[in-house]
Amino acid sequence: MKKLIPLFFLLVFYLIISSRTSPKVNIPDQVDTILHRSCNPCHYDGGSHKALLKLNLSKWEDYSPNQREDKAEKICSELQDEDMPPQSARDKHPERIPTNDQVDAICKWTGSLLEN
Repeated sequence: MKKLIPLFFLLVFYLIISSRTSPKVNIPDQVDTILHRSCNPCHYDGGSHKALLKLNLSKWEDYSPNQREDKAEKICSELQDEDMPPQSARDKHPERIPTNDQVDAICKWTGSLLEN
């Protein structure tokens, strides 16, 4: 019985800690496919250090809810303003430029994060 008491406290501690972590928000497959095609060279693991400091899509679930909201809002606005991908990437790799429908799909997803 004495051996079970420390295990019980460990279990309670784990439950308390796990309940305080932010909920995981996965990127939907359709949006993830678009982001991989358009943003992968810079904003996923292995991308440029400068870009990863601003947004690392490989670590999306590690961001706090507030960080995800801020980044989601920025993703949508930069795509709509055609600031991303940057002009140099647009010139070299026009196939990476998301279509208007793809931008709309991403913004619909990012908008859903802001509603929660």
